[in-house]
Amino acid sequence: MSNRLPIGEAPPIYADLSSPERAAAGSLASAILAALKGETASADEISERLAAPHADVLTELVELELSGHVVRGAGALYRLA
Repeated sequence: MSNRLPIGEAPPIYADLSSPERAAAGSLASAILAALKGETASADEISERLAAPHADVLTELVELELSGHVVRGAGALYRLA
């Protein structure tokens, strides 16, 4: 028995993109992008400014970096791409 999903089938965690958790993540991503407008900041600074859990901010920063919206530069400072 294979643990692989058929091609084109999303894993259950991503199957419902309109879920409240995904919507909350989207609003955090938007807040992070707004916080980075015109400046650079570390994940700690962003987390503090947004009063958001550090782990959630890091997760969103990785997603934003992979999607080409932010760039992680020297000193682990993030900026808009």
